[in-house]
Amino acid sequence: MSLPKWFTYERIISVDVESFGLHGEPFAVGWVACDKNFDCVEEGILVRSRWIEDASFIEPDDAKWLRENIPPMRGDCETKQDLLKKFDERTKSLRAFPHVFIADCPVPVEARFFARMGWAPYPLLDVASMYAGRGFDPLETRLRGADEYPLHNPLCDARQTMRQFKELMDLFR
Repeated sequence: MSLPKWFTYERIISVDVESFGLHGEPFAVGWVACDKNFDCVEEGILVRSRWIEDASFIEPDDAKWLRENIPPMRGDCETKQDLLKKFDERTKSLRAFPHVFIADCPVPVEARFFARMGWAPYPLLDVASMYAGRGFDPLETRLRGADEYPLHNPLCDARQTMRQFKELMDLFR
């Protein structure tokens, strides 16, 4: 696959964040990092250990949606600060390369996550906007590959976003 001439990044990092409501604190983050040939160099997931219990402090409708839609995930972070710190540590080597972050509809959840990190990724490419730019419905539910399930698992969602980004970049060639 040949990328457009303007695409000079050596790492493409797809990120998906799950949070307590659209404007709430993050409780899980998944990422997939690929080189410019779209070969995966790393992927990972971090989850707050007590996210179900912590959901009891948010709006009842949001807590109900989370309990009904977020799949079980093994936690490895005790607090939000622990989640942010571990994400910073785990992705530091990826960010040493010229890189770009991508996400699907990154505002407000992923954008707020990056703000909490003290980061301002530039550019933060939005896959949904890229679909709109090609004349597709940006909010359409799209088919998933076998490794992109279950829904709302941030690692699986980051994998889907990376695959979609690759497919869209093929269209832009």
